[in-house]
Amino acid sequence: MLRSPHRLGLARLAFCCALLATRATGAARVNQAQRQLQTLGNGQSQDPEKASLSPTTQLSLNSSYITAPTNVSGTYKGSWSMQAGSAVGALPVQRDGKGIVGFQLKATASVHHQVLDVQGNLVLRDSEYVSEHDAFMNIEGVYVVATGHLQAVLTPVDKVQVSMEQQDLDLHSADYRKAIRAAARGIDSVQPSKHNFSDPSSLQKVCDFTLDLKAVVAANFSDPLGPPSDPPQGSELDSAGSRWLGSLWNQGSHDKLMQPQDLILNGSLSSRNCGIQLQINATTSHNEVYEAKAVNYTFMVTALAFVQVLLLLRQMESTSTPATASKVSLLMLGQQAVIDAYLCLLHLTTGFVAEPLFNAFATASFFEFVNFAIFEMQYLLSIWRARRGPALDTWHTQRELAILYVRFYGALLGGIFLTYQTPRLMPVVLMLVFSFWIPQIVHCARTDAKQPLRPLYVIGMSVTRLLLPLYFYGCPNNVMRQPPNLVFCCVLVGWLSSQAVVLLLQTAWGPRWFVPKRFLPAKYDYHRPVVPREVAEGVLDSSASAPTDVETGDGGCECVICMNPAEVGQPRARMVTPCNHFFHNQCLQRWMDVKMECPTCRRPLPPP
Repeated sequence: MLRSPHRLGLARLAFCCALLATRATGAARVNQAQRQLQTLGNGQSQDPEKASLSPTTQLSLNSSYITAPTNVSGTYKGSWSMQAGSAVGALPVQRDGKGIVGFQLKATASVHHQVLDVQGNLVLRDSEYVSEHDAFMNIEGVYVVATGHLQAVLTPVDKVQVSMEQQDLDLHSADYRKAIRAAARGIDSVQPSKHNFSDPSSLQKVCDFTLDLKAVVAANFSDPLGPPSDPPQGSELDSAGSRWLGSLWNQGSHDKLMQPQDLILNGSLSSRNCGIQLQINATTSHNEVYEAKAVNYTFMVTALAFVQVLLLLRQMESTSTPATASKVSLLMLGQQAVIDAYLCLLHLTTGFVAEPLFNAFATASFFEFVNFAIFEMQYLLSIWRARRGPALDTWHTQRELAILYVRFYGALLGGIFLTYQTPRLMPVVLMLVFSFWIPQIVHCARTDAKQPLRPLYVIGMSVTRLLLPLYFYGCPNNVMRQPPNLVFCCVLVGWLSSQAVVLLLQTAWGPRWFVPKRFLPAKYDYHRPVVPREVAEGVLDSSASAPTDVETGDGGCECVICMNPAEVGQPRARMVTPCNHFFHNQCLQRWMDVKMECPTCRRPLPPP
């Protein structure tokens, strides 16, 4: 904050003098408004534009001249744009010529009547996103209640300097003398001065910034004429300004959150010695509305995380055996775990930044943490153990487990870095992230394994995962104020839905239903025909050209699982293994869900 009693005293003295002058002007405006009201009462209007207006509209326009807020304390947000002739390059944020402005003001009573001391801070951004080009400044000035004008001195947190102009060097201006003194003070400092006194053009002058705003109450413009083509500037605020401010009231300052008691600030931010001129348009920012919206958002995230935990538990129960767990794709589950870990860190960081909302965001972050750190990681480890088999070498097992963790957290950190570096490519990143069903589709088709995912898990996870991106890109009043993109929403829903449909069809029609048969490799037929023996024991004739038992030389016809005879002569009613052991369909299928080994001889079985 600026702490210069001398400069603040001069500003107060100047405004006290301005107050005496503006009282006469204010009285003249009151008399003018009264004459215009009398003219309205007599049905006469000399202004052809105002003659077409209703009396209520004309009254609101005229009353705006004499009505000003008594206090400007609060938080404001709006836009800034460069004025014609403004210098470019002094502020890094000026690269696009327009952006977002936000500031917070605190007005306190002073010793002067109808003059308030104002302190606060301001930030200029080139977009809605935080970037390294943001310009932060401290505010200290005064506000005159009678006229509704706020004038303040801005002190940048990071000093803004530009090269000295030739005019400053020739006339030895105040900026030149100040730069000389600053360079001279640097001679005695620990760090040597960077200025070359033999080359005066190497000197740089420090930009001095001022803020000049006019404050009005939004309720004065409830019946506007409509927005003009460009925001009013300077003295135009008294005429076209009321129309433009009225348009803000109708539009809700682009977020439809304005209320009748809100304030609208319009003016300029300038630096005369550096030639910077920025137009400032801002309105009251409703933090309480935003906080309520943020709480509702965290409640939605918490509910979604809870539902996802329930779906995952049901899926873990259905694939509790090593044979079924090995059919689940590690990449599919790891990709979803990375999404939950990223959401956990995102909500936790938001809770630290927005301190009043810490409890709400911390709750959502806790449920996301439980989801990925406990349940999804436990499921990942069970799948990894099922694929690896029994551990024989402890050191090798620990090494493979460490590699698994490194890949997971490496993908997490890489996703965070990619998101931070390319915020404008977020739709592309989301399309890649929401391709998490593809690894499962490819794994089942490659291994010819029966689809292990339950339909409820596939549908439930698809819906709950889609709700968050649809909220940000489909809801106009989302908590991040992200502009809606309905085309992206439709593409994302179609992309994830198509993956879910393929998974469900793999469950019904087989894992390779979409692959033409001529491209499929030879597959063992568990219902292959056999030649029965003429004896009544139900064994294969050893003299016939039929497969024989590798243990006894005969083919068995009794199901060793249920100890009941198998129908050898009905291929669709029984299953025969490559080692010529017969089983009932249900018995062997349930056995293969647990182990892919022959129940009789323990030889590996091919996928059904």
